[in-house]
Amino acid sequence: MRNFLILFLISLSLTSCKSQNERVYGESQETKLPLKTVVINRNKDSVYMQLMVPSKIKINNDFNSEIFFTKMQFSQNGGNVFSFKGPKVYEQRDDTLEYKPVKKRYIKSNSFKEYNLYVGYNVFLNTNETDIVLKNANFSNKMKNKEVYNIERNENILEIFNQKIPDSIRGYIHLNYTNPKTEQFDYLNIPVSF
Repeated sequence: MRNFLILFLISLSLTSCKSQNERVYGESQETKLPLKTVVINRNKDSVYMQLMVPSKIKINNDFNSEIFFTKMQFSQNGGNVFSFKGPKVYEQRDDTLEYKPVKKRYIKSNSFKEYNLYVGYNVFLNTNETDIVLKNANFSNKMKNKEVYNIERNENILEIFNQKIPDSIRGYIHLNYTNPKTEQFDYLNIPVSF
């Protein structure tokens, strides 16, 4: 009886250790992707643009079952708040950018997936700032009849990005999923940085 009790306690502790390690987590990774911009509207003294920051993320699924994300979107403070007018998260596929926040994304059990993303922030730039940003820009592709440009990453451009997109509005890449262990709604937040 004593051997049975010892064996039972050992198996119980091993099971609890294993279940504590089951989790989903994400991390930002360094990326060589270029900055991008989209000219939305030109006014007399300013230009309304979308400044696009690259972000490469790795999502790890340590659960023994497949998970799927029901939403990938921008969140200002990490909450489940969706805005049509605020910043957006685009997934890069080949040379195109896709905006599909409610597309299902699957990750197999005990594996990971990497995503190349862009977070687009809508800003107004004056004529001088616009000239600096578009000086050596290269056409990349079209998105909803708007031209997307790759822009070089230099000190002047990074200064404009940091002024227009300060830390206080950078926000998070927010992903929703169902926790396979509890079958409850859960989420993952990965800070946007550049």
